[in-house]
Amino acid sequence: MRIGILGGTFDPVHKGHMDMAKQAMVSLHLDEVWILPAGTPPHKSNEEISTRINRYEMCCLAFSHMDKCFVKNLELYSLNSQPNYTYLTMEALRETYVEDEFYFLMGQDSIDYFEHWVHPQRILNACKIGVFLRDTKDEADGYEAVLNKIDELNKRFLGEIIPISYLPTQISSTKIRKMVCDGKSKDELLNYLDASVYDYIVEKRLYLKKENYDIKEMKSRLKKTLQPSRYEHTLGVSDTAFSLANYYGYPSDVAYVAGLLHDCAKYMTNDELLSYCKKYALTVTEGEKKAPHLLHAKAGSYMAKHEYQVNNNDILHAILVHTTGCANMNLLDKIVFVADYIEPGRDKAKRLNEIRQMAYYNLDFAVLMILEDTIDYIEKKEQFLDGSTKETYDYYLKEIDV
Repeated sequence: MRIGILGGTFDPVHKGHMDMAKQAMVSLHLDEVWILPAGTPPHKSNEEISTRINRYEMCCLAFSHMDKCFVKNLELYSLNSQPNYTYLTMEALRETYVEDEFYFLMGQDSIDYFEHWVHPQRILNACKIGVFLRDTKDEADGYEAVLNKIDELNKRFLGEIIPISYLPTQISSTKIRKMVCDGKSKDELLNYLDASVYDYIVEKRLYLKKENYDIKEMKSRLKKTLQPSRYEHTLGVSDTAFSLANYYGYPSDVAYVAGLLHDCAKYMTNDELLSYCKKYALTVTEGEKKAPHLLHAKAGSYMAKHEYQVNNNDILHAILVHTTGCANMNLLDKIVFVADYIEPGRDKAKRLNEIRQMAYYNLDFAVLMILEDTIDYIEKKEQFLDGSTKETYDYYLKEIDV
């Protein structure tokens, strides 16, 4: 087979990358294009880029509906001490797939310094190279100069570098990251991103400005206001939320704060909760009047914003729904909801160990199991069941289709 290799950081992968794969397929008569997200790019530090798992998963989403394009994890497990040099990757492919012919794909700008890459001769010994040239044929764009450079390199390295005529998408991953950070609209971003990649970026909160919270001050205040056992529970939830966030590719610092503050209003009595909600004009439902302890979530969300200076709406919403849940919870909602139930200090729920395992296997199903056990417990104790809990259970029962 003739196989094109499209490598890169893909942070994030965008429609320009997808167009390149399509054009290479046609121009080079390829049977397949393999997408290789870099694990440890030699020219970038880990602090500058998203995690390799985030970038790999975005590529899987973007190319899942493109025929004959396959995302490979060949560079996913490289160690920091072993950067993903192209010559190593291509030599490994050449050795493993001896019957196939490989074409390494690169952009026009890369050709100018290709001779300074690590072992360019070994790259050309292992594969041919396809170079995407901007399809303008404008001398000001350096079209002829690039063709001359390709000819010079072919003679120098006795290789085969092939120009690919290509009309590039005027976008870069750098610009997309800035657009996300600046809060550009979904419609604007969908000009450059596959919809599934956009949804992934939103869910995982990628490319947003890092939020700074005074964790030490938060803990100090919580320790003063909460009962010791409640404070220990709070620390357990924040640690568990941190762990789940890491596992599911969500910003762990954001999840930690949401877990830390989820019970910040738990020190108030039922009467105090009702008075607090009345004072700040927070709506109290008929169900909450019957079970005022549920109001600690609503009061806590308000308190987190106005007394702990948290302006992240995802954190505030996660606190708001952490007790009863709600239909179509976002990732942070589910993380905090589950962490509240499975944190290490919990020891009484009947399926606790099973739910703890499920939380790292299928978070939605863990939510459903928690709701099922909660409803079962409340009904057996003949306690008041808030309608929101049942609505959430019905939603996930239908959503998961068990």
